[in-house]
Amino acid sequence: MKSLFTVAAGPDPAIKDTNFRTFYPNINPAMKWANVEPFINDAVRINILPYIGRIFYNKVADEPSGTEMRDEIKELMTNAIARYAIYHAMPHINVTISDMGVQQNRNEKSGNAAQWSYQQARWNVLFTAEKYLDQLLNYLYDNASDVWLDDWTNDDVYRATFTDFISGRKALSDISMIKTMRGYWSLLPFIIRAEDELRKILGHRTYEDVVDHQHAPSAEEAELLKLIRPFIADRALAEALPTMTVMIEDGNMYSVSVSDIPNIGVNSSANLTAINTLREQTKRRSETFEQEIRNYLAIKKDVFTKWAEDCYLGDRPKSVFYSADRKGGIML
Repeated sequence: MKSLFTVAAGPDPAIKDTNFRTFYPNINPAMKWANVEPFINDAVRINILPYIGRIFYNKVADEPSGTEMRDEIKELMTNAIARYAIYHAMPHINVTISDMGVQQNRNEKSGNAAQWSYQQARWNVLFTAEKYLDQLLNYLYDNASDVWLDDWTNDDVYRATFTDFISGRKALSDISMIKTMRGYWSLLPFIIRAEDELRKILGHRTYEDVVDHQHAPSAEEAELLKLIRPFIADRALAEALPTMTVMIEDGNMYSVSVSDIPNIGVNSSANLTAINTLREQTKRRSETFEQEIRNYLAIKKDVFTKWAEDCYLGDRPKSVFYSADRKGGIML
């Protein structure tokens, strides 16, 4: 595994012989580098490579500094890796496995941290790592047209982030409280599922027409898109929230890696209440937008003739038989 950290030559280097403290200062400089390096590898493999790919990671690690873009990317990535490494290390660093079983190391000059302090510190380092990773991804997406990023944009990890109507954090942030790249990434499977639902509402032919025309839509298609995109965002978020690990802070929703730190961060009562409230809001809004889409298409059926042919029968979709009081129905 290539490393973004510099380590001075010599046998058995310590943290003081590296630049690790530049990115995470709260670590004992006498600690052996060999005790930290495995957790750096974990951080890269688990938290970084799934988003940027191995080829681009190696490019950042190999090429010398000198360009503003390369230096910015390396700094953000290294800050994220350092903190993820500490997060991974904290449960294990003073625990060893021996013939006598699992042993906890103790030092007469220092005591183990209190449980609440340990949990708070681990949550803080994780959340900071997540923010650095999000800044890195935002920077990459904002500069995706630069040829130096071709190894990333040609990788499947980049190509997999595009959907029919909402592609990228900026497109989602325009219609949702999700302002982060990680939040967008976590929501992707649910965006795709919501777009599948939309295909049934519009009919296959109309769906494909609107996808093809969305960058230069007619006046009617532009109005329809104003309903389509928030419907997708709200439906996806309502479906995703029970399965996502999220933190709501300052009006932004952050998707984080784990939720195993009790009573702090994502598991705090305030955060869980905010998530439940948001889910109910997005569920109601998505239902409203769905009805608005159907109503608009019915009003504009002379424009959306393919929808009228494929889906419209009076004021009802062809696939549903409504009861007279409109409170129930059965699929035909």
